[in-house]
Amino acid sequence: MKIPFILNSENVIVEAEPGQRLLNVLRNSFRLAGTKEGCTAGRCGACMVLLDGAPVSSCLIPISIIKDCEVITLEYFSQTPEYADITTGFRQAGIELCGFCSAGKIFTAHGILSKNLRPTKDDIREQLVGNDCKCVNSELLIAGIRLAGVLKRKRLDEN
Repeated sequence: MKIPFILNSENVIVEAEPGQRLLNVLRNSFRLAGTKEGCTAGRCGACMVLLDGAPVSSCLIPISIIKDCEVITLEYFSQTPEYADITTGFRQAGIELCGFCSAGKIFTAHGILSKNLRPTKDDIREQLVGNDCKCVNSELLIAGIRLAGVLKRKRLDEN
């Protein structure tokens, strides 16, 4: 089955079985290694991507449902100002990601900050599902996301 979609701002068509996981298509057909296979149950965040702007676990998404959708991977997102806000906020909070869960932590932060640039600790805590990697404790991650919100607000105010 041919499936057209937008991948990292480019129109693509992939030939795949409808039940194939988006994770496998990204890794095998497009050689995007930033999308990692972890738990295969949507708990670890290693395979997270943005699907039409929302963070999703690509291990849970059959390729057939992304027809005409937009998929953004960490490779592409890492070139954006939002990524710089998030990673700088994380660094300022003292966060050092293990690398395996980077997509999950970064895309979760993006998802939170795209809805609310001033999230409370409780707002963030509620949305940290799907990020079971223990390289960063949740309190530190909450601080990093809040710092990223400050940076994003500052950047947007300057423009």
